[in-house]
Amino acid sequence: MSVRVRTLTPPGRGGISVLEIEGSDAEERLLQFANRLPKPGELAVVALRDGGRELETALVVCETKECFELHLTGSPPLVEVVLDLLGGEPALEPDCIEARALLGLAHATSEAGARILLDQFRGALRRSLLDHMGDSDADWKRFAEQLLEAGRVAGAALSPKRVVLAGAVNAGKSTLFNLLVGSERVIVSDEPGTTRDAVTAEIQLGDWPVVLVDTAGEREFLEAGGERGAAPREVLERAGQAIGRRLREEADLVLWLEAAGNREKPGRDLERVCRVVSRVDERADSGEPGERSLSCLVDPQGARRLVEEIFRDFFGLPESAWIRGAAVPVGTALRDGLLESLSPEPDRALRARTSVMNLLGPNPATGL
Repeated sequence: MSVRVRTLTPPGRGGISVLEIEGSDAEERLLQFANRLPKPGELAVVALRDGGRELETALVVCETKECFELHLTGSPPLVEVVLDLLGGEPALEPDCIEARALLGLAHATSEAGARILLDQFRGALRRSLLDHMGDSDADWKRFAEQLLEAGRVAGAALSPKRVVLAGAVNAGKSTLFNLLVGSERVIVSDEPGTTRDAVTAEIQLGDWPVVLVDTAGEREFLEAGGERGAAPREVLERAGQAIGRRLREEADLVLWLEAAGNREKPGRDLERVCRVVSRVDERADSGEPGERSLSCLVDPQGARRLVEEIFRDFFGLPESAWIRGAAVPVGTALRDGLLESLSPEPDRALRARTSVMNLLGPNPATGL
């Protein structure tokens, strides 16, 4: 029988394990131990049996008569039994691009990132590179540059950027943090110094995973005695501000919030700072032309959209991270090889093309 079986979920225990059964005899193979199958484009809950023994009640998705997905409980012993009944699956070579993409799925921080890796597991990058290996130098240059850009964009979907909220006290940082997180993680108060430490949460800005950090507000202390003569709460607040300044230096992007009518200097690292005017519902004027402004209380959806727009603009990202079936170079070695293939030295560029194909590793479909 012509059937290929492979796992689409990372190895090991989990909530769900997904198997793909593909080939001209896929339907016939499944009917040997499934009581029924859905029609193309449909899904059904199906009882799986091994002779008279009931194995599992599984969800079967029929993409075509020659391609099915089997969704099982994520128990390794059960998956092993089902794979054995289906005829097993060829082992992926540990150093091939498909295996590396599969292993990366276990650590994907966003749905878009997981979809990108799944496409590479299904051979998108290998097919694309094979199609272009005979390109002229000019055509290869365009192709390699497109791949490198796809890798840069995918990197933001696979590895979260760190975004720090900073600004003066009462600029609305914690209110914006709570809005973006979707819960009341931080106490919000008009009293200065309420936030004295950094609070971190993992969020999604559209397709993009982000580590969001709320920091203590900046303000000057007027007492002459310095820190030694300060009240205990002010000592704590100063310590929180010091943590915030360090986190700003480590951030990929700092959103510096300025309450309407109260402009503050963000200090160093201006190239990674974007100023945002907050609490605009409290001011009488219309603001300056071109300023980026928000009100979490009056227009929370608009505030979230603005932050997403600032994030994409700052990192040069499209609205969507994933394009179905697109080839994406996974890993620094492949990206370095592609860069090397753009060398103006013909011999060096040609060697780099060959090395890129070698980095893909053996084709799991053929073993070559």
